[in-house]
Amino acid sequence: VLSLLHVEHEGKDQFVRGINSEVSLPTGSVCAERTAIGNARASFPNIIRKQMKGIAVLEVPLLNNWDADVNHDLLNPLPPCGACNEWLLKIGEENPGFYVVTFQDLSLDVVHERFQFWSKEESATAKKEMGAWTCRSCKHWNVPLSVICQGCKVHRFSASYLHLQKAVFFDVLQALEGGPLAAPELQNKMEIHKKHTMNIKQMRTVLRKLGQRHADVHPVVAKNQDGRYHLTETGRQALIQRKKLVKAQRPRHRRVE
Repeated sequence: VLSLLHVEHEGKDQFVRGINSEVSLPTGSVCAERTAIGNARASFPNIIRKQMKGIAVLEVPLLNNWDADVNHDLLNPLPPCGACNEWLLKIGEENPGFYVVTFQDLSLDVVHERFQFWSKEESATAKKEMGAWTCRSCKHWNVPLSVICQGCKVHRFSASYLHLQKAVFFDVLQALEGGPLAAPELQNKMEIHKKHTMNIKQMRTVLRKLGQRHADVHPVVAKNQDGRYHLTETGRQALIQRKKLVKAQRPRHRRVE
């Protein structure tokens, strides 16, 4: 079994080779994936998991047993074994876009690509706002269910990326968190909670802005058939991200015994 590990070192793409070693010992064999990782560590001692981008794996017949006319009963496409998968999952913790490439056969015509933290089933059932996305800032393509751009590290649901810098936008999102509301109901709710005071025309202007789509960025608010406004999945994710930032910025008071 051969493998090729894609790493980024000093701003350049590097590809490190690995091969499995089958030994008849209680300690077991060493797979091609883990060999490539060890080889990368030996070649670039200061490399970290985030710099490991992906790995390709292919089972090939032994050269001394090669015959193009013979079916060698290879196991391609060959997924990682349990031990290797644990290693790759650890890499995926630091680089969610880490990919695994396998091939249908030795022709390499059919490629199977998957990622460590999502499956085809998950991406098929995920909401459209959580699908694959191309970063508006750096044009880097990102895998489904990811929120951090692997190119420029921008957060997919941050206020700056979604053009939600005004505080009133998040006050509206928070007011809609309890369920769909018509514009007059939303206006009244915000006045009761002493948020922004605005007339119905101003409220509708804000809702229209929140309902706009910017390039490939989905709107944060949408209108139901009955005329009530509700949070989209993008709006819900943006509100979650906002709350995390607010919580992180709160000063921590040390308890005095």
